[in-house]
Amino acid sequence: MRATAEVLKIHKQEYDPASFPEYVRPDALREGAVHVIVADDENDIRNLVCFSATVNGFSEVTQAANGLEAMGTINASDAQTVIVSLDNVMPGMKGTHVIEQLIKGGAFDTEAQKTRRLRVFFASSQGTDAIETLREIPGIEQAMPFIAVATKPYEDAFAIGDIFKELQSREVAGAA
Repeated sequence: MRATAEVLKIHKQEYDPASFPEYVRPDALREGAVHVIVADDENDIRNLVCFSATVNGFSEVTQAANGLEAMGTINASDAQTVIVSLDNVMPGMKGTHVIEQLIKGGAFDTEAQKTRRLRVFFASSQGTDAIETLREIPGIEQAMPFIAVATKPYEDAFAIGDIFKELQSREVAGAA
């Protein structure tokens, strides 16, 4: 019984927004470099999305098992363009919480996008409305031009790499 109580305590702490890491911009960026980060708590889906990215020409692909790992990898990446594939429901930190932290950190501000292009592929389980889920995030309007949305299970997982390419090419007025 004690072990269960400890797990519940840890579980609650993991979801405390005050404990989420903040978004930080690296001091120097590798110009032209593209880094794909795939965050999903399901290993098979992570592998499939990584494979799709690699087949579509992305050579720097990193896996994260949850949102906390994704934030750490985003913050550590020195690539000029970072494309993050985020599952919504993950232990440690949900995909929506990652996006919220990125917004709070200014990752989607026009000035920030001039130096570091951050793009998000957000996936939500079937039966949930991913767009409605995103609309609940404070400040989401400024980030939406940089986000692509899909519902799982994926009908064509290999097309995900094409979505990454489309995200990579997206420009927003004033950010080019």
